[in-house]
Amino acid sequence: MSDQGPNWEADESKQTTHLDDGQMSLKSKLSGGGRDVGEAASREETRLCPACGRVTLFVQGVCTHCDYRIGSNVPTDAPPFQYGSASEGSPAARIILIALIVLVLVAAGIFAFLKFPRHKEAAPGAETPAAQPAAQELEGGQRNAAKPPETHPGGLSAVTIDEALNNEIKDALLAGNKAWADKGVDCYVYRFGTFENTEPAMSQVVRITGYAGGKDVAAGIAAPGDEPMLIATRALLTKLNGNAGVTATLQLVSTNGEEEQGAKDIYIHYGYYYGKENWSEFKPIIEALSAAKQQNGQYPGMLDSNITRPPLTTYGGFKFKARGFGYLPIYKTDGSGNIIMGQGKGLASYQPEQCDGYYLVLYCATEGEGLDMFSPADMLQYDKTISRFPFKPEGPVKNMPLHPDGKPDGIACIVKNGELQH
Repeated sequence: MSDQGPNWEADESKQTTHLDDGQMSLKSKLSGGGRDVGEAASREETRLCPACGRVTLFVQGVCTHCDYRIGSNVPTDAPPFQYGSASEGSPAARIILIALIVLVLVAAGIFAFLKFPRHKEAAPGAETPAAQPAAQELEGGQRNAAKPPETHPGGLSAVTIDEALNNEIKDALLAGNKAWADKGVDCYVYRFGTFENTEPAMSQVVRITGYAGGKDVAAGIAAPGDEPMLIATRALLTKLNGNAGVTATLQLVSTNGEEEQGAKDIYIHYGYYYGKENWSEFKPIIEALSAAKQQNGQYPGMLDSNITRPPLTTYGGFKFKARGFGYLPIYKTDGSGNIIMGQGKGLASYQPEQCDGYYLVLYCATEGEGLDMFSPADMLQYDKTISRFPFKPEGPVKNMPLHPDGKPDGIACIVKNGELQH
């Protein structure tokens, strides 16, 4: 057989034509050179080599990387399949990549669910602002219905309900009360509560509820009578609504003192309505004092701390005691207003003949707040005379005078002879 002719053998894979290097294809050169049956007859494919573990080019069934021939036994020391640049485009690699992406998305979804929980409706009995038919919305200095809160994903500038903000609210409401009074309107907010609801990183609703009283309350909290309060609170509401995602409103409500106060409500005007809303504290004391008068024909000169169970917080007289009770007796007097002293000898002559009435007061937490009932001179007279009974006076003695001097006396509310005072 001539060296120049084809070399035909039974095994097709060994049928070759020996060509010069310049005539060989690049793929044949990569496979080792010397065998090339031409581009049309060659069998070339990219597949996974079980011997070297790579996805590589096979020419005539032979791996161009390790010379493994398809159908041969795989060497026992063949390397395991590895993730690398040669396998990135393989179906197995794509499946693994998709699985990893799915796992990442699932993990991100779980994180988002835990980090940003959905808003849930308040459970029964949870604190919510009461809807009142007499309510008037004052929002951002405008008289209108509350708008739905704006959402600012990632940009919420929430308002903190703290002492500083409560003081700002108090000052604004007191300014509104003064504005009403300057116009001759008997209407005032006596306490307020602040409710807030926050959607994390999205929105916050802040609702201030002002509980109003007075003879002109119905007209005062309805338009146009609400103008003085609207003007006085406009700056505060505008400031709060200036925070990203915050919707702040003021609601004025008339309850006539019949609605129980919230645990965090703050009183800014003491007196009648405070007494109505805390009447349960007074009732047993008043009943005990009435029983004492029926039994003895007069009220006691001092308030016994054990007059009720549990015992009262009191000094027994009219001295201030934080969150305690004060008692001022009103003794029977003659035509000149002097206290009639007991007749005869002994103890009777050292104390008033009869106690016809009394003032019962509930004190605030501090003396610098509450009602104005007396002056320092009035208290001085009480200390020198009334609080010293029984004693034999050197001259006429009058009941303690009551001259308000414009300064709070630390009194939350006043009861006279069982009747709550305005």
